[in-house]
Amino acid sequence: MSTSIARSRPQVSILSPHSWGTGDSGARSRHQVRALTHRVRMTTQLPRLLTTAELSEYLGVPIRTLEGWRDPNNPQGPPYIHVGARVRYPEDRLADWIAALSRAEEGR
Repeated sequence: MSTSIARSRPQVSILSPHSWGTGDSGARSRHQVRALTHRVRMTTQLPRLLTTAELSEYLGVPIRTLEGWRDPNNPQGPPYIHVGARVRYPEDRLADWIAALSRAEEGR
């Protein structure tokens, strides 16, 4: 004789991040936190970070040129950040830098 056990899944409501910590429904379950975290990740758009080699290929300049442009005494290259010991170029800031170069060329 076989018996089937019907398992019901807990009801998890997807709450907006704005309701976190407002005391609206008390403590969150692990599943609710995971769903909220996933939702926040999906709405947060981080810029793509290019490597020096990728940017070198895109701009058509040698890697050494990009390294020279990062000279703190004479900064003239694209904006960059350090991620640990590595240099990365945020794609959204590169677009602004290229647009500024274009405007400077038009002004000549």
